[in-house]
Parts: sequence; structure tokens; C-alpha cells
Amino acid sequence: MTARIRQREATFGSEEIRAVEDVLKSGWITEGRKTAEFEEAIASLTRRKYTVAISSGGVALFVALKAAGIGAGDEVVCPVYNMIALPNAVTLAGAKPVFVDVSSSNGNINVEKLSEGSPDARAIVPIHMNGRNASMLEIGAFARDHGLVVIEDACQALGSKLNDVPLGTGSSGSLAACISFHPSKIVTTGTGGAVVTDDEEFALKVRALKDYGQTTRGKVEQLPDNYKTWGLNFRFTDIQAAIGLAQLQKLEERMAHISWLYRFYNKEIDHSFRLSLDDQNGFLPWCCDIRLKKPVNEKLKGRLLSERGVETRLPYKPMHLQPLYASSAVGDFPGGVETWQTHLWLPTGPHVNEERARYVAEAVNEVGLRVHSEN
Repeated sequence: MTARIRQREATFGSEEIRAVEDVLKSGWITEGRKTAEFEEAIASLTRRKYTVAISSGGVALFVALKAAGIGAGDEVVCPVYNMIALPNAVTLAGAKPVFVDVSSSNGNINVEKLSEGSPDARAIVPIHMNGRNASMLEIGAFARDHGLVVIEDACQALGSKLNDVPLGTGSSGSLAACISFHPSKIVTTGTGGAVVTDDEEFALKVRALKDYGQTTRGKVEQLPDNYKTWGLNFRFTDIQAAIGLAQLQKLEERMAHISWLYRFYNKEIDHSFRLSLDDQNGFLPWCCDIRLKKPVNEKLKGRLLSERGVETRLPYKPMHLQPLYASSAVGDFPGGVETWQTHLWLPTGPHVNEERARYVAEAVNEVGLRVHSEN
């Protein structure tokens, strides 16, 4: 096989094309009926009462924090290993991110380190990293004991469950969860996100914040002259919603494929140079991943691409090593560093059929064994 195998590919078909054509022909392309239909579908999928579709997963985090009353002078506990959207959302809300270490077995908050966070924090945002449950029972108990608001970052967890319960449902007492529909996700709308919650008043605050202070949708009449609430334009569109609804029709098939692909990689890739990951019952990865015994993922990534045409992806650099947050993150965070240097995300998605999956596994075995023996 000589063609390059992409790590992720957004996959569309005739269903998405027809759905977009229908919206364009309707004459109503901004947020309206299709968006409402999409929100209802996401609420049903996540078992939440209310969904507010929004312009991106990162904006969803920001708006959820603002709607929860987080602002200037507040501190928010975040895992040190994360996509920078989370601390940026905290900062944009006027608050300060306080970082705690993660476990290298799953990339999630190490609950034994929670007490090392700020005693003055008002909120905590656990991430279900790569679809793995963020120990929500323990985090929920800690939050209740310390009076913290919990907002789940479920941007990588759509379709993943714990014992048949979707991640982000709030079963551990979270106020809300945030979802992403980026092109790399199992369901994409081009770009976009959502806030899901069971709290009606909170949902109305989110809706106002993302629509210039309004809580109504799709009104043709003139906007009111008197605004009581601050907000900006973080709206969704019916074009995005149409794509998302078509994508949701394929979700079960995609979930089954990714679940098969993860099991296939886990069976076929040699365990002599990798460690086990912490997978729970119902886990569905955003990206199929492996955890190496040595900190050589960057070298392995480069060699897989140059020698075998297999595109992989490195995990996130921990926030205490990012120039933007290095001065405010105190500590060494060994779990975050180990996760960053040993995890590797493999080609994942409908474009990876059995032939390609076998080629990837063989390439990882051949190149991985060599890289580990050299280091």
C-alpha cells in the first residue's frame, strides 16, 4: 500500500448533500427549524433535557462558564493535559485556570491530585479525554464537598458511555456538558458545538449569551430595542444542522466501526513496546490510541509517516509547558508529561477499512519495535 493513510477524514455522502440543498432551497439558512430539530436529537442522544447548539466546542465551554456565573476573580480547576480551548475559555470568561495533574493511563484528571488544586476555586471542568470517563463519581463527590460547579468537557466523548450511560449526562451532578462537532469528530457539522443541561434557567442563559441576549430563535420580525442581557453572535446555522442530522443517521454504524477498529488495533499491535490503557465498559474512543512504554511517540510518528505513509497524531502538550500558561502553572505534572510523550493517536474513522487497519498495525509493529530498540 503506497497511498497515505490519513489520521482522520471527515466523511460525507449524498445524504448530507441533499440535506444542505434542501436548506438552501428553503430560503432560511441561519438558525431556525433545522437547528431546533438537531438540538432535540442531541438532547435525546445525551439524555439531557435541553441542548443549545453553538458555533464551536470551545465557545460552548466559554458560554457555559459565563452562564454558570464564572467571571473575574474566580478560579477554575482544569486538567493540565488538555486541548488549549479549555483554559482559553476560562481566561476569556475572566477567570483563572488552576491546573491539576492527570493519570497517564487515560489522560484524565488524577482524582488523587484534586486536593492540590486551589481551595478558592468556584468550578471544575473535567475532560472525558479521548472518550474515557473522567472519574465523574469521585469528581462529583469532591465538587459537592467543596461547593464547586461542574461543567463536563465532553467534546471528545459523543457516543462513548460508562455502563450504557452516555458520558456528559450529568448523572454525577454536573450542571452541563459541552460537545464539539469539529470535522475530526464522529459527528461533524463542519464546525460547531453544543451545551447540554437539565437546568432550564441555565439553558436560557446560554441561549441568550450566544444570541445577543435573546432567547427566541428564528424570528423574522424586528429584533427588540431593549436588551436586558449581554450576548454576542455565537449562533448555529440550519446548514450546519442539516449536515449534523444526516451525520446522526450514520452514528450507530460509525460507533460500531470505531469500536471494531480499536479492538483490532489492540489485538494486532505488539504489546511488547506498549502499555495498557484504562478503558471502561462502553468506552468509544474519539481516536484509536496506544500508550508506549518509552517517551518516543514523536519519533515513531515521524518514522511511520516517512517510511510507511501512515499519518498519526501526537497528544497535547501539557499547559505548564505552553508559553501562554507556563508562568501560572505551578508544578512538574509528571502524569501530563508522560501522557504527552507516550500516547499516540492512530488512523481512525470510516476511511480505515480492514485492509488499511491491517497495514497500519503491521507498520506500527515494524517501526515501533525498531524505534523502541534504538532508545
